[in-house]
Amino acid sequence: MDALGAGLSIGLGALGGAIGIGIIVGYAITGIARQPEAMGRIRPLMFIGIAFAEACVLYALVITLILLGRQSEPAAPTPDAPPAITETIAE
Repeated sequence: MDALGAGLSIGLGALGGAIGIGIIVGYAITGIARQPEAMGRIRPLMFIGIAFAEACVLYALVITLILLGRQSEPAAPTPDAPPAITETIAE
């Protein structure tokens, strides 16, 4: 179940980031086309917006790695479980 959550996390996170960056750049280009003299003010704000959208994708990547790390941990043996084969040979 963790693998499904990890896949959904990075998939939806990357999709949302791509849509957000597309919207930011699209509106920035529209603004620059309408007022070319405002390019000096629009461009830095566009890059800041892109950085924030990309930060959300990085958070999704971190969540994905955490979920995949939880999946690879071995389950702790229960107290009433029979001993493992290596434990019985060592005795």
